Amino acid sequence: MKLFLLLMSLFLTGCRDASEQPVSAPDLPQPSLRPRRKHPLYTPDTAAILSNKNLIRLLSAVLRDSLVEYEKASAIPPVILAFLHQNDSLYNQPFALADYGQRYSAGCLVEKDLPRRQLRYLGVGQRTVVLTYNVGGVGVYTRVLLFEIKQNSVVDFWTDYLGNQAADKQGIIAQLLRTKDAEWRQYSKSRLAL
Repeated sequence: MKLFLLLMSLFLTGCRDASEQPVSAPDLPQPSLRPRRKHPLYTPDTAAILSNKNLIRLLSAVLRDSLVEYEKASAIPPVILAFLHQNDSLYNQPFALADYGQRYSAGCLVEKDLPRRQLRYLGVGQRTVVLTYNVGGVGVYTRVLLFEIKQNSVVDFWTDYLGNQAADKQGIIAQLLRTKDAEWRQYSKSRLAL
C-alpha cells in the first residue's frame, strides 16, 4: 500500500498542467511520413551508447567543431531528420518537434495537434550536430543527441538524458562530462529511445 501511495504521489507531482505553456501556439506543419531526401540508413550501436563507449570521442569532436546555433526545428539538417524519422520509437508517429519556446504537449494529457517535444538547443557544425529537446509526459525531461556526420551520412551517434541546466554547447559538454558516470544514469540505460 505504501508503495502504491508513493507511486501515485510521484505520478501526480510529475504531471504538469498544460496551462503552464505559453499562450500562443503556431500552426504546426504536418510532419512528413518520409524524409524529403534519401539518406543512408544508420543503425545505432546500442551497446556503445548504453555503455558510453563513444561519448568522450563524440564530445571531443563537438569541441573541435564550430557550431551554428538555431532556435527553429526546421534548421535540423536533412540527414539528421531522416535519422530521427527512421529511429523514433517513442510515439509510433513521425518525429515532431516544436521550436524553442513554442507550445508543445508537456503535460500528462496529450494535447491534440501539438508535438510532444520542444527544441532546447540545436548546434550544427561541419562534422557534428548537437540536439537537445524537452519531452512531455509524466513530468518533463530533456534528451540530448550527439551526431557525427560525414558526406551527408550519420557515422556516429550517442543519446541520453540531460539536466535542465545546460543551455549551450559548453554547458552541455560540461554537464555530460560531469554526470557521465552518475548513478542516476544507470536507470536510463534500460532502453534506448529518442
